Amino acid sequence: MNILTGANLFVLLPIAAVSVIVLALIIEKSVYFYKIRIPGNIDYKNIIRKYRKIPHNEFLELLTSEKTPVNILLRKAVSINLNYPPQAFRSQLESLSERLTGRMEKYLALLNGLANIATLMGLFGTVSGMIKAFSRMNETGNSDPYVLAGGISQALVTTAAGLAVAIPAMLALNFFDSFIDRHIEIMDEAISETAMVFEVLYERKKEKKLPG
Repeated sequence: MNILTGANLFVLLPIAAVSVIVLALIIEKSVYFYKIRIPGNIDYKNIIRKYRKIPHNEFLELLTSEKTPVNILLRKAVSINLNYPPQAFRSQLESLSERLTGRMEKYLALLNGLANIATLMGLFGTVSGMIKAFSRMNETGNSDPYVLAGGISQALVTTAAGLAVAIPAMLALNFFDSFIDRHIEIMDEAISETAMVFEVLYERKKEKKLPG
């Protein structure tokens, strides 16, 4: 029995095109997240606690050369002058954190949308195929269950194809989301810790400028 009928191909070809895009997105994001992965031998909590407690150059040496979001955030925190009010300091870091998060989330909405589209296209192919099978049976008056089963099996091919695209896409999406959540958690901790230290140093510097 030939499962690649004209009706199936009408749906399978777009699903195949979607699968190519999905694969390209998964590869692109996997390479990107590998480049910004958090090194397992780096204790960022300990590094963050040393913010402004050691000279800038020594603090920067603690950071790895990788362009991880938290590295970028901490380098920015060190570069901000103590004359800035604490609110502006936190605002700058939060704004940078949002931009870095947006960069990590790039194309993920598209990946999610393509997974849903592949599933719906597969279901559309199945439903239209089953309608065609039942209509043909009604027109010919042939109630042979084997003939009906053959038509339904052909129709279900598109659902299987859609799920074959959607399942890996959703698995990759969940993996990427967990990766992003880990980065956001560390960035939020970095902002909170550095903002508290910055505020203390800012107040000390402000007190020194007051007349005795």
